[in-house]
Amino acid sequence: MSADSGLPVMRGADGMWVDYAPARALGLDYQHLATMEWYDRDPGIAWGFVSQTTNAYRKATPHDGYKILYKVASRKTRKVGGNYFVMSSNVDTLFTTSGFARENVYQVHGNMEWLQCRAKCRKDIVFPTPSKLPALHPTTHKAVPPYPKCPYCGSMARWNVSYFGDLDFCEVLCKAERRRLQQWITSREVTEARSFVILEVGCGMSEHSLRMNMVDGRWKCLSAEYKIGVNLPADTTLIRINPLNPEVPPDVKAFGIPLSCEKALKLMSPFLRSTRN
Repeated sequence: MSADSGLPVMRGADGMWVDYAPARALGLDYQHLATMEWYDRDPGIAWGFVSQTTNAYRKATPHDGYKILYKVASRKTRKVGGNYFVMSSNVDTLFTTSGFARENVYQVHGNMEWLQCRAKCRKDIVFPTPSKLPALHPTTHKAVPPYPKCPYCGSMARWNVSYFGDLDFCEVLCKAERRRLQQWITSREVTEARSFVILEVGCGMSEHSLRMNMVDGRWKCLSAEYKIGVNLPADTTLIRINPLNPEVPPDVKAFGIPLSCEKALKLMSPFLRSTRN
């Protein structure tokens, strides 16, 4: 979704990690860079990647696709603010920056604007990412100390984002967001809806993907880690926007669109604005 705003995807061959000089120097791909070991082994690399990535996200401007989606999703219904919910594996804040209600967004991997204690002094506490992050050294491109600290114990802080093999990720925000999503899915606004649309954008084939499929009569993500398995209205339509993997299941009402997000949503905009549900 955020790729059309000029942000490289995290996992791809041309992902955000490619532009981080220490990763190139050490021959690290994203899976080996985005691990907790760097906070202990070399915090300059860990915080350098956080600083570079967070600053890039903060400077990004949501593309027109976000605006189109927000206008459609926020139309007046029985639910104040619109009858929608966003589920995203992105850790940026482009959805909320575009106007989407924070309480209607579930970010399954966390949010770049929150930190947690690396020493785990508070199991269920997160705190805001500071506006000013460590600068990068002009030669090594590693982050220059001091690094952000836990306000409770003074230990080094870490991103409240789920890393590979991350057993210490504080899920307090994610769990609250997931509860709100489950409450919405089972609400009258959904269960009594005449029609329902799953608009899926850019979900790949990774084992961690949010890509939706029908399994034993229930809609589920490709990955089981997000604990989403739901019964939706009979008249549910899947719209899959994906330039690389647009294929859709043959046994459901679905459309695959092999275009970028912004281009697809601009082409769909007249139809989306004209529908009543």
